[in-house]
Amino acid sequence: MLKIQLSLDSLVLNEPIEINIALPQPLSFKKQSFKNIWCLHGAISGGNLFFERLNLLDLVDNGYVVICPSLSNSFYLNSFNRNVADFLDLELYPYLLDLLPLSSLRENNICLGLSMGAYGALNWSIRRSSYFYRVFLLSGFYDYRLPVDFRIKNQRETKILASILFPYMKTACEEDNSIKFSADILKQLEIIDSSSLSFFPKFDFICGDHDYLSLNQTEYFFNIISNKGIPSTLRIIENGMHDIKTWRKFISELPTILKEPLL
Repeated sequence: MLKIQLSLDSLVLNEPIEINIALPQPLSFKKQSFKNIWCLHGAISGGNLFFERLNLLDLVDNGYVVICPSLSNSFYLNSFNRNVADFLDLELYPYLLDLLPLSSLRENNICLGLSMGAYGALNWSIRRSSYFYRVFLLSGFYDYRLPVDFRIKNQRETKILASILFPYMKTACEEDNSIKFSADILKQLEIIDSSSLSFFPKFDFICGDHDYLSLNQTEYFFNIISNKGIPSTLRIIENGMHDIKTWRKFISELPTILKEPLL
């Protein structure tokens, strides 16, 4: 296994961006073209979370390159002269495909997002549906306008996280006191017609049954997307919370899940 900590001097963001990458170590990279999983972290964390606490390196043993950029609390949007969405579309994805032995085939590229990163992954894959064939959305927080689950009041840590996430997301999503179209996934889904459904990846929604920050949001967006006819599944993890333990449980199953045929 090769581990790379890449500092990319981004021309889009005009700042260095740290990217944690792990890839299989063959005898030669000649004619190699690996499958890839692009990982978007949650708020108040970075790309190293996937390696240090979520054991995602197991996927490398299954032939995947794992790519984890660190993009702070941006919600992966263009805002405040920091065009993170443009960075994903125009710099990160195409640059790494050229730099490393990564497959450019859609069927060899997966996106995984957790919490804030699930919002980023969903938005990214709607905006650039040709990039990925499958998207895993873990404990997503998708829209600050949806009602808050009253049960969150009994979860001290999750309640504190919610109090941080709401203003961050509102600030990132709004312009002139209204939500931008590029940030409004519900509006983007409204204009999708049946003729374009085949261009979308499969969406796997995953959430814990006690994750009161994400549960209602996950079910709401799953219902909208599945009712659109876009391939999607919903999995509720028993005794799952908005925490590392729940995420680690799901990620430990990913190598097996990815070997199963896509229905």
